[in-house]
This record gives sequence, C-alpha cells and structure tokens, in this order.
Amino acid sequence: MDVIEHIKKYENEINLILKKISKNGVLIINVPAFNFLYTDFDKSVGHIKRFSKKDFYYLSKKFKLKIKKLEYYDSIGFFLIFLSKFLFNFYLENKNVSKNIRIWNNLIPLSKIIDKVLFNKVGKSLICILEKK
Repeated sequence: MDVIEHIKKYENEINLILKKISKNGVLIINVPAFNFLYTDFDKSVGHIKRFSKKDFYYLSKKFKLKIKKLEYYDSIGFFLIFLSKFLFNFYLENKNVSKNIRIWNNLIPLSKIIDKVLFNKVGKSLICILEKK
C-alpha cells in the first residue's frame, strides 16, 4: 500500500514479492494515480511517479497475473489536485500538509459517493488487486 511509487525499479520489487506468493495468491497495490498530476508535493514525499491503469495492464502481462480489481478512487482528491495544479498554480506547502490531510479526510465520505456516480473512472489514487496464476 502506497510503496511502489517510491521505488525506481519497482518492477524488480514486484518480481521479488511474487516469488513469495503462492499460486492463486493476491498482491494488492495502492498508488497515486495519473502522472500528469505529479506535483512538487509528490516529489517532496519521495514519489518517483504516479500510475495509470495502463501500467497495471502492462505488469499483469509481464508477470502473467490476473487483474481481479483495478479502479481509481478519491475523485474529489483528483479534482482538488487538478484545480490546484492547473488552474490556481498552487502546490501544497509542507507547512499546510496536516491541515490539508484533515480537510481531505473529511471529504472522503462525499468522495466515495462521487466515485460511484463516476464509475471509478477518475481519482487521485488507484487500487489494483492482482492474482498469481
């Protein structure tokens, strides 16, 4: 959960993890979504990249895994980052991080509803459940 975005050679790490997982075992990966949303905040917390569904389709083929679940979530988070990055040219400052996280946490219930309305087609995060064949 929220790890591989910090690792340059994340495919090597996934390969190592898969060696530990038995047949029909699952690997759950949660990552920040949409690389075009990459901000100075991502950089400040050590994110190498953000991910898309295409990244996981590639990984599933490369490692012969079955995708059990693949969806974006936190649509409000997506729109807040998008607005702050592209319309207001504002990036989260380190001094405001805890305040912004509290605000975000309060918006999660509303975001869950909007996610369903939007059929999880957009979100600041992406969850993928992969099954080893």
